[in-house]
Amino acid sequence: MKSRTKWTLFTLCAIALAGISACVAPWVLIGVGMTLESAAKEKALIEYKPISLADAVGWKYATPEVVATFIDRGEDVRQTTTFGTGRSQALLRFAAQMPNVEVARLLIRRGAPVDDADLWSCLRNANEPMARMLVDEGATLASPASDPEMHFGEEEIGLELVQAAANGHQIWMIRKLVAQGADARIVNAHGQGLLALALENESMSPAEEQARLDSTTALLELGVDPNATGRDRYSALHWSAYYGKPKEIVALLAGGASIEGPPGQVGVPSPLAVAVERCQPEAVALLLDRGAARDAKTTQGLGLPEGACWTGYPELNRGPKAKIMSLLTAPRRGRPA
Repeated sequence: MKSRTKWTLFTLCAIALAGISACVAPWVLIGVGMTLESAAKEKALIEYKPISLADAVGWKYATPEVVATFIDRGEDVRQTTTFGTGRSQALLRFAAQMPNVEVARLLIRRGAPVDDADLWSCLRNANEPMARMLVDEGATLASPASDPEMHFGEEEIGLELVQAAANGHQIWMIRKLVAQGADARIVNAHGQGLLALALENESMSPAEEQARLDSTTALLELGVDPNATGRDRYSALHWSAYYGKPKEIVALLAGGASIEGPPGQVGVPSPLAVAVERCQPEAVALLLDRGAARDAKTTQGLGLPEGACWTGYPELNRGPKAKIMSLLTAPRRGRPA
C-alpha cells in the first residue's frame, strides 16, 4: 500500500513539474530571445560604424544622434540614395521606409522636404507611426500617389491618398481626408472602391484581423459603396468570403452589400461560390443562412458541390470540405439577406 502511495505521489509530482515546465518554457525562450537581440544590438553599436549619412539612415540601430553627426559634418539631407530599392530616391523617402520615426523627423527638421517621404506609401503599408509623424510635420494631404515608377504593380498607380489609406487600414487618415473634402465613395480608373481596397489583402495577425473589421465598420459609416469592386472585379463581400471572415460578412450585408455580388456583374463568381472554392465553411454557412443562391459557378466554371475546396491542398481541406458539402446538400432553412 505504501509503495502504491509513493508511486502515486511521484506521478503527481512529475505531472506538476511537466505542467510548470510547459508554462515557464515559452517565457524562458522569449527572455533568451530578447537577451540575444539586446546583445546583438550592443555589439552592433560597438562594432559597426556608418560611413555616410545614407548609411547611417539605413542602419537598423540608427539613432538621431548618430545621423546628426553626419549632417553636422556637412552632408546634405536633401540628397538622393539608391539604398533600399536600387533606384535613386530622396534620402527622406528611404528613411520613411525604415522603422525609426525619430530619424526621419530629424531629417525633416534639418531641412529635408517633408513631402519627399511619400506619405502615400506609409499609409498603404500601414506604417501608422511614420504617417502620423509626417502629418504632424506638415505633409501635403491632397496629393495623389507620387512617382509611379516607385510603386510596383499596375493596381497601385493612380490611387489617391484616401485610397492608399483604405488599403492600409488607416481609418484615422480617411476620416481626416473626408473632413477636408475627399470623396469616401471614390472609385478609381480600375474600378476599385475603398471597401474592396481595404479587404483585398489577407490579415496576418490578430491586430490586422481587427483592423480589417474596424475598417469595414468605419467605411460603411462614412457612406462607402459596399458594392464597388476592386482587384479581379471582386467586391468587399467577395474578399470577406475569400478569406473566410464571418464578422465582416455580417457587417457588409447589414451595410447594403449585395449577397450575389454587385448588381449586373457578369462573369464573376458570387461571394458564396468564392467561399466554397476557397474552402471557407464558416463563410459558406453564413451566406447560405442569409439566402445566397446555390446554383452559382466557381472560377473554374464548376457547380458548388463539384468546385468545393479547389485550392490544391486535399489533405488539409478534407474536414472543411466535408462540412461544406454537408451545408450545400442540407435543406435550405435560411433567411433572406
